[in-house]
Amino acid sequence: MSLPSIRYRSPVRYNPSDDDNLSSADLWARRKIFVQKININIRHPAYPSDTRPLLSFPPFDNDGVDYDLVIYACYILVQHDFNANETPYLSYSKEPRKDVISPSSVIITRDCFLHVPAYTGPQPYPITPSFDHWKLSRPRAPFGQPPAGLPPAWREASISDDYIPAGDSNSIVYQRDGTCRVTGHFTGLEPAHLVPIEASSWLQRNGMEPRNNTRNMILLRADIRVMLDYKEILIMPKKIDGQYRFVLKVIKSHFDSYDLVELYHNRICQELRGIGSEYIFGRFAWNIFNSQILQFTSTPRLRCKLLVYDREDWKYKVQDRLASDFCSDSEDDEDKAYQERLQEHLHSIGNGPGEEPRGRKRTR
Repeated sequence: MSLPSIRYRSPVRYNPSDDDNLSSADLWARRKIFVQKININIRHPAYPSDTRPLLSFPPFDNDGVDYDLVIYACYILVQHDFNANETPYLSYSKEPRKDVISPSSVIITRDCFLHVPAYTGPQPYPITPSFDHWKLSRPRAPFGQPPAGLPPAWREASISDDYIPAGDSNSIVYQRDGTCRVTGHFTGLEPAHLVPIEASSWLQRNGMEPRNNTRNMILLRADIRVMLDYKEILIMPKKIDGQYRFVLKVIKSHFDSYDLVELYHNRICQELRGIGSEYIFGRFAWNIFNSQILQFTSTPRLRCKLLVYDREDWKYKVQDRLASDFCSDSEDDEDKAYQERLQEHLHSIGNGPGEEPRGRKRTR
């Protein structure tokens, strides 16, 4: 009687690209070219040309950036009311209503301008300097209905509410989602908050439940959750085959972004159930407010109009302030820590195929 034998499989071949003929050296060369791409900048038309851009996006969509991603971020920056008659728009010119960019396009020009129709004179429109000062318009709505203050795409995107299991919040999320809502995997899962718990005061101020709220939670594979928390990715709706569906976008550029873009950029999410679209929009805003994308507030010695939340009288006000007053040191530290960890890893494995590994120098 012959016993069954174990069949050992080949090592997993690392290749996030659709091209199976790429060698390891070719992949490494692609990564080096990838990080050298020039960002697409969104500028304020009322400030000098040497002012840092309002927003800066890596060109991950055919050497450009998705118009919808940019305009939603701009709406957040100027706290646009989605029930207003006129909406902000993008243009290739500093002049209003000139060379307006089509909403259905991919933006490929390095610099373009955000115009707000309510501010057509010399007075610059104000911007929101950080997530804590952003206000979600009209966040409350009857159960099962999206809030009126969301962009139309977020209101129309499909989220099912037909299955709400019982139990504590983590158990509910595991039962409701079942698998990672990005990859569909069953293992290595963690419930994640969309709007983070550290934003509890913002959630309360905007009439949203801060804790033990399964509408603010999603089940993700652990590495996807880390990328979400590092503000490398976000979830947003896109119209696909006539229906709005939630997709993943990669929004940060560094040496290992090539992997993330090839694997996850523009990837359609698994079906979402029992999640509030207002919390997905809140996480979109949370991740947009990072020092690699929002660069305007890091302009030295720039006085500008800012929309800020005054904690003394609990009101939102327009103030003439130094932009750098709101540059997030904590976020800069977070980015530096990530880059240091990444560089240490790259040094430990060497620069690429055929190159000598460069580990830490031995101390004498």
